[in-house]
Amino acid sequence: MPINKILITCYSDNEASKKVILNNGGVFEKATPDKQSNKTINRYLISIKDSKLS
Repeated sequence: MPINKILITCYSDNEASKKVILNNGGVFEKATPDKQSNKTINRYLISIKDSKLS
């Protein structure tokens, strides 16, 4: 089964991780609350076909 997309997450206040994800083709999907840390987790998808990872 081929994998076309990967999911990457980071806390919404982690600017360095967001920058790396976005610079590598990450597309914001949605934000979800993390009940353990009381922070927000941002979810990003990266298409492997269109990225440097292929």
